[in-house]
Amino acid sequence: MALASRLCATERRRVVVLGLLAAVVALSFAVVAWQQARVWLGRSKDERYVLAVKQRSEFRAGEAFYRRGVAFLSKGELKDAAVEFRAAEVADPRSAAARSGLGMTFQQEGRADEAIREYRDAVRLDPVNADARNNLGLLLQQRGELDAAAEQFHKIVETAPGYVRARNNLGTLLLQQGRVDAAAEQFKEVVRIDPGYAKGWVNLGVVQARQGKPGEAERSYREALRLEPGFVQAHENLSQVLAQQGKGEEAAQHHAQAQELMKARATGVSR
Repeated sequence: MALASRLCATERRRVVVLGLLAAVVALSFAVVAWQQARVWLGRSKDERYVLAVKQRSEFRAGEAFYRRGVAFLSKGELKDAAVEFRAAEVADPRSAAARSGLGMTFQQEGRADEAIREYRDAVRLDPVNADARNNLGLLLQQRGELDAAAEQFHKIVETAPGYVRARNNLGTLLLQQGRVDAAAEQFKEVVRIDPGYAKGWVNLGVVQARQGKPGEAERSYREALRLEPGFVQAHENLSQVLAQQGKGEEAAQHHAQAQELMKARATGVSR
């Protein structure tokens, strides 16, 4: 019986020791968790979100976050869009689309330098990403870096000849540089590739007018208005070339239409 009592006492002591060790381990985990929580709560909301994504990145998570970013961007919810695009970048560091989306977000927020950085990363990762390269070109053009902008538009024209917006932007840039004939060639190609692109017809009319061809400019402006009857610039430009050709009455009509359309837009009236 004495032996049995000693064995029971030993077992109780062992249980107590194991319990104390378990408590120490639990306390250690609690301290670590508390320290991690302090770091976590010290982060911004966006940083916490991105870190969470990084820790639980799932298959095709980058694409899912990218699509959410696009949805927020389309609704003008720029802060939420930025969070989703950042998350997409973390989930898929090679995603050019995520960087392009973040670039568009920054561009709409007026953060040109940051947008340019994201677009440059996007075209580095995907050299044939025409949207990112086109937006990069437009921002460079706005900053007066015309040669750098032209380089971007030329690359799109070479790799995606059917991307008429870039070709149209190249024509506009050439016109800005005073290279009227070169601009005309680009705009002619624009309307050949996409005859339904009203802006291309207007720009072609502009260079034709500068080349001293009011009759050709008139035809281009009329085609733009056939495609888009409410195109204010087409009405105004057509008014000018009609006046040059002595067609004063019709010129006055198109000028009046342009003024009416501008007034309607200013007041929010739909016509």
